[in-house]
Amino acid sequence: MLRSHSPHRSIKATCEVAAYAIALIAASTYSRADSFTQIDLASSVPNLAHTTDPNLKNPWGVSFSPTSPFWVSNQGSGTATLYDGAGTAQALVVTIPPGTPPVTGPTGQVFNSTTGFLVNGVPAHFIFDTLNGTISGWAAGTSASVTATTAGAVYTGLALNTSGSSTYLYAANSTGNIHVFNSLWADVTGTTFAGKFVDPNAVAGFVPFNIQTIGSNLYVTYADLTPIGTGLPGGYVDEFDANGNFIKRIATGGALYAPWGMTLAPSGFGSYSDDLLVGNFGNGEILAYNPSTDAYLGTIDGIDGLPLVNPFLWSLETRTGGTNANLDAVYFTAGINNQQDGLFGEIDPTIPEPPTIFGAAFGLLSLVLVKVRRAVHT
Repeated sequence: MLRSHSPHRSIKATCEVAAYAIALIAASTYSRADSFTQIDLASSVPNLAHTTDPNLKNPWGVSFSPTSPFWVSNQGSGTATLYDGAGTAQALVVTIPPGTPPVTGPTGQVFNSTTGFLVNGVPAHFIFDTLNGTISGWAAGTSASVTATTAGAVYTGLALNTSGSSTYLYAANSTGNIHVFNSLWADVTGTTFAGKFVDPNAVAGFVPFNIQTIGSNLYVTYADLTPIGTGLPGGYVDEFDANGNFIKRIATGGALYAPWGMTLAPSGFGSYSDDLLVGNFGNGEILAYNPSTDAYLGTIDGIDGLPLVNPFLWSLETRTGGTNANLDAVYFTAGINNQQDGLFGEIDPTIPEPPTIFGAAFGLLSLVLVKVRRAVHT
């Protein structure tokens, strides 16, 4: 015997299907919120970015005051160039002393807001280190001056931090350790910091590649570098306090590939908001880690679902102010074209298009209403 179909069952089934479909649309929307878009702001390559700047050659470190433009260390041209948040180049170009031959330009860089680290009798506003083992300071109205030199050192990163009442410079020395300088430019690595910055489980063959202040602590990346300075697969990231005491290993191996850049993502950075971001110099990818548990979360992907890749990726930075700065973006530098050119850009969370989403949902709801009307009048 055939059973008659209740219109109410039909309505219920239709509503369930519609609800499921709308849920899929919503899930798709949230999935797309995990994707990111890259904007090329400035480059030495003509027509690649908003601004063309021939000085932007293999840009490494970036620093800034709370309101200043981005200061970018151009290792390839031996300069520091300045850009606002839209990539517009500023008039000032600072030449960083080359040190002893062979000439190799600036790498790490920090903004100094303290009363120490004097150059020409005034506090340096920006401080740079180089592959020649030199440290230079620059203050407004002056040229950059070499303030410290360490024979045999190869400086690949720079950080500024405070321990007690003293502020120190910390330079990543890729010959194997962290060098520390006090506010008088004196090397205190073997005195105040003797036996510090030691990982109890250091991995053979890996050397300090970068050092960055995040919060009140210092994060150090380690890489296996070839004789010509390119990175090999692998790497690890350690956390130390400002006194150089080891706190913990944050990440080892896995997706790491000669890591260099580090920052905490801004609070508006999609599903990776407030997470620790680590940039791979070796393959150009950006990795995300939970800052509380150190769990690996994934790569920063484009709208195609594939990792965003910038060959020879260097700095990762975020802003809380500054002209035309996007406070929800992560800014980066990269030595594109095998470090012969440079790119300064930003990465933003992709925002789904509301009209498309709501249009699809409205269409489904319309179909439900038509089905309901037909069922009621049957």
